Amino acid sequence: MNVKSLAVVAALAVTPALSGCVIVAADTDTDVRVTTPASSRFESIYGAQFDERGFSARLNSNGCTNKENVEARVDRSGPRPKIAVVRLKPDNCRAFMREGVWLTWSLEELGLSKEQVVEVQNSFMPW
Repeated sequence: MNVKSLAVVAALAVTPALSGCVIVAADTDTDVRVTTPASSRFESIYGAQFDERGFSARLNSNGCTNKENVEARVDRSGPRPKIAVVRLKPDNCRAFMREGVWLTWSLEELGLSKEQVVEVQNSFMPW
């Protein structure tokens, strides 16, 4: 058997293995939603920071994620305040924003002072 025939036999042998691949066209009408997974308490965030402006969190967005449908909740029941970013309504828009969106809450909005140590309850996902 020559090399060319061997290549054809090899290609035919792997064809069934490749038949399970799925290709999704980018122009299909998919319903992409940003929601909190049922298995987690809070949705994952892509970044968080505290500065003189307050607390900022970077979240996934389809174009409609803002402070009207996301809130920062502060739990003061433990030795230090815990903050969690909570999505109140799903973002059903269709303008996928690759970089997500940064939302900022002032220290006054959160009832915190700049001297406090705060724990973030959301998990972090690498971007």
